[in-house]
This record gives sequence, C-alpha cells and structure tokens, in this order.
Amino acid sequence: MGVIERRQRQKENIRTGILQAARNIATKENWQAVTIRKIADEIEYTAPIVYEYFENKEAVLLAIALEGAEILLEKISNVALTEDPKARLIQFAQAHWQFACEHPEVYKLMFGFEWLPSHPEARPKIALQVRKIFLDTLSEISGVTDETKLESFSFNYMCILHGFTSLIMLAQSRKKEIPQFDPPHLLGIYMERFIKSIS
Repeated sequence: MGVIERRQRQKENIRTGILQAARNIATKENWQAVTIRKIADEIEYTAPIVYEYFENKEAVLLAIALEGAEILLEKISNVALTEDPKARLIQFAQAHWQFACEHPEVYKLMFGFEWLPSHPEARPKIALQVRKIFLDTLSEISGVTDETKLESFSFNYMCILHGFTSLIMLAQSRKKEIPQFDPPHLLGIYMERFIKSIS
C-alpha cells in the first residue's frame, strides 16, 4: 500500500471513529449530550482533529442521520420489489420497525426524538426516492392519482408507523413493562386496517 492510500485509509478510519464515538455517547446518554470535546476524548484525539473532519456537532449528527437514511432506503428498496402493493406496504412498515430495533439511537435522531439536523437540503435524493416509492404504492392500492390525496394517505400511514414505534421505544427507555404481544404482528394488523381504509 502506497503512502497516499495509507493516509486516505487513516483519514477514513478517523472519520468512521468520530461517527462511532458520537453514537456511543448518544447510547450512553443522549444525542444532546454529544459534543465535539466528548467525541475527541472518546477517540483519544484533540478537538481540532475532529474539526478537520466536521465543522461542528450538527455536521456530525447530519452525517449519522444520512448514513441511517441510506440503510433505511436500502431496506425499503428491497421491499419495493414485492409485486403485491398491499403486501409491500405492510413490509415497508416491518422494514421501518426492523431498522428502529437494529439502530434505535439513529432512529431517534432521524425522526426527531431528541434532535434532528436542520439541513433538509442535504437529503433531497434520499427523501425523493423514499417519497416516490411510498406514493406509487399508495396509488396502486387506492387507485388515487391526486398528489394531495396521496400525501394525506402518506401522512396517516406515517402517523401510525412512527406513533407505534415511538410509544414502544419510549416505554423501553423508561423501563416500563410492555404488554406481552408481538410488535411486528400487531403493526401488521394496524397496517391492514389502514389499507382497508384507503382501498
């Protein structure tokens, strides 16, 4: 490996370490507790080194949110191959739930439990891809083509999905007992009811 390649790999490793350190801090405390100084301490570098990679804390959190969005988009894109639109919509919800279980802190960051990076202009590609997949599926199920109506369907769907997920995650974070049920199964039931309401 040449000098240039070695330096590039080192830079990538440091950047990855910064993002992982921020996730570690958020897991131990919360996203509001993440600071550049704490990140530097976690990776055993000085704060100026962190600033070489990210302008500020917001830039670090935005990078993490974008990584999470890419993971979620991949899950949704795989589901989009399902031929039956009704089954596809239920699988979209299951993919979201799976993502929340696998990446709880990132999910909280992305969907505003604590603090969401305020750079919507940095996410248009991902947002547009996800939006198109959902609206096309809703249109297939409902037979509706009016975009305003489809947006209303999409909003209702997201209220069910994120309301369900956030309530369970909130109960878990407060260490409250959760009724004995299978969340993915129950989420599927809610989605079936939603589908009936727009069919």
